[in-house]
Amino acid sequence: MTRARAAVAVWIGLAGAYLAAAPSPIAPVAWKPPPSPGLTGDYAPNAALSSIELLKINDGHGPESIIAGPDGWLYAGLKGGRIVRFRPDGSGMETFADTTGRANGMAFDANANLIVADSFKGLLSVSPDGNVSVLAEGADGQRFVFPDGLDIAVDGTIWFTDATARFPDGEFHYEVLEAAATGRLLSYDPRTGKARTRVSGLRFPNGVALGPNDTFILVNETLGYRTLRHWIRGPKAGRTEVFVASYPALPDDIRFNDDGLFWVAMNAYRMPWVDWLQLHPTLKNILAKALGWCFPDTDTRWLGSGAFVIALDLDGNVVRNLQDPDRRYVTSTGVLEHQGYLYLGSVAMDAVGRIALPRDKGSNHDGFPRSRTLGLARSHRKSDDPFTGRRLQSFQSTGPSPTGPAGSSEAVSESHAGTRVAVCCGQPSRAAGSRSCKPPGARSCSWPRSCAWHSARRGKQECTIWSTA
Repeated sequence: MTRARAAVAVWIGLAGAYLAAAPSPIAPVAWKPPPSPGLTGDYAPNAALSSIELLKINDGHGPESIIAGPDGWLYAGLKGGRIVRFRPDGSGMETFADTTGRANGMAFDANANLIVADSFKGLLSVSPDGNVSVLAEGADGQRFVFPDGLDIAVDGTIWFTDATARFPDGEFHYEVLEAAATGRLLSYDPRTGKARTRVSGLRFPNGVALGPNDTFILVNETLGYRTLRHWIRGPKAGRTEVFVASYPALPDDIRFNDDGLFWVAMNAYRMPWVDWLQLHPTLKNILAKALGWCFPDTDTRWLGSGAFVIALDLDGNVVRNLQDPDRRYVTSTGVLEHQGYLYLGSVAMDAVGRIALPRDKGSNHDGFPRSRTLGLARSHRKSDDPFTGRRLQSFQSTGPSPTGPAGSSEAVSESHAGTRVAVCCGQPSRAAGSRSCKPPGARSCSWPRSCAWHSARRGKQECTIWSTA
């Protein structure tokens, strides 16, 4: 017994010496996470996703995010680099391209190229025939480490995140422990071929989503447990502010549904012990040294939390709350509303999740309520120009609506709680007789027969704004 105790003491001493002398893989900082709102109120537990349908991935794993293509098919990026496409019902699945990296955020540009934020390869463009080319591998003298979320503005600007300047995909546990806030929000101008940093010092910025008329962009800070809003146009242009201060989970992907809602996928619930640990850098160092090599892969199903998705209105209020307590689908990292269905992606599943979105007026916590705000529509009724914020003259039409400029260069159409809003800009001389405007790559505008409308000038273009009375 004495020898056994002596042996244990020796091993403990050696382990202590190692932990004291060995270099740490992290440079941890102390920070105090925002208080969690808990799984109550707007986040109350429910089983809205308990009947989610699983669309099986053929010979693949981890469809992180899903995007709808101009061909009517859905696209998803898998672990290992493959991008697959399939019909909305899951049939016809086939390989579209292979980046040999990890496709995270994706969006189609005006030329039907699939733009991809790839964890390992950088900012990529995939042509309609599946050829992959590199757009950018760094910005402002700093190489990308973990490109993640992505969205594309109507003017072609690509907005994306580089989640961290420290740890590549596969070492997320080190990022959690270090908590150094080295992520960036960036933009890429296809006309100049240059990327630049817009916001730095972010805690693992993940999904991004442009808002109505591209006036702002929302950014999910996964390890900050919050959503930020960065203004692109108007009097606040260049400013960044808090949109949602704290979640009870880790926000991942975010998508605007063009109907006044931002869908947010939560990839895991917050753990109180992790929040407490953030205040103790020494303990984080010890954990990184002792257990860093054996942390489980976050892409494994057994580790995942049940799927959890919410929707925010234009003021940041939670208006939909969908959860899966039975863990039929776990680690929700992607979300897409498409043709009456909600599609979920997950790095831990070998399937895409799909569930129908009923149109009933349920309570705020049954998963399927209507929006509580008129959002953009409200500002249009006040005759505010969404580009400048200035008051516009209002007119009332009782017959067919004034028409959008044919061949215009920009079109945006939004609907909020039954109120239809549309904006079209183009040369005023080309407006005669058109019932719609649908420039290449932009969303179409269609006009109700009776509406209030406003006219304003934006540079050399004339913009007409419609909203139902």
